Amino acid sequence: MQCKLISSIIAAALLTACASYDGRGLAPGVADEADIVRTMGQPAMRWTLPDGAAQFAYPRGPAGVHTYMVRIDANGKLANIENALTPK
Repeated sequence: MQCKLISSIIAAALLTACASYDGRGLAPGVADEADIVRTMGQPAMRWTLPDGAAQFAYPRGPAGVHTYMVRIDANGKLANIENALTPK
């Protein structure tokens, strides 16, 4: 019984961690910087762009296939999130 409880807790923790990995659930035009950082964590790098927008980089692992670039518009709202390592 105790083993099932521990397994359930571990599974729930893993699912919660995965949910914030790529910013899923953040709505463009609604989420602000605080929402992004709360969901995805502190970015590895931040840039302020000439138009007043900002861009955050979220590399996910030393040999990973995901580096999420988060763009925040000049009004401080999420514009978009994309995996910069996906070939276009």
